[in-house]
Amino acid sequence: MPVSVSVSGRAWWHRAVHSPDLSAPVHQRRARIDAASSSAPSVPDMASAIAPHVRTARLHVDEARRLVLAARRVEWRSPTVTRYLHALDDLDARLRRTADAIEVAERAAHTADAAATAGPAGGLVGGTW
Repeated sequence: MPVSVSVSGRAWWHRAVHSPDLSAPVHQRRARIDAASSSAPSVPDMASAIAPHVRTARLHVDEARRLVLAARRVEWRSPTVTRYLHALDDLDARLRRTADAIEVAERAAHTADAAATAGPAGGLVGGTW
């Protein structure tokens, strides 16, 4: 008896692929897999799943960068202020890298969604091993 181990709504695929009836011809098994995948519950895509987190992260990074710019407008000069300005430059560089990492994560999510919705490219995917 097959075991459903999926929590993400993909148990249908596990049952269809790992059916106990391996004596059925390949075309019947493929038809069963296709039927199971057409009636599969919709799973939210990765881009929409991370979208609220991306928006929040961007807001925090933008706010921090605005604070850095405001702190740089200090008109007086002293050794202490110079150290703070260097620290602000370092912080701004880290915030820029964080903003870049957010964009990379968002692009990766869109790429993963595109790959998940695209059909198999060929080979033995879904076939007999």
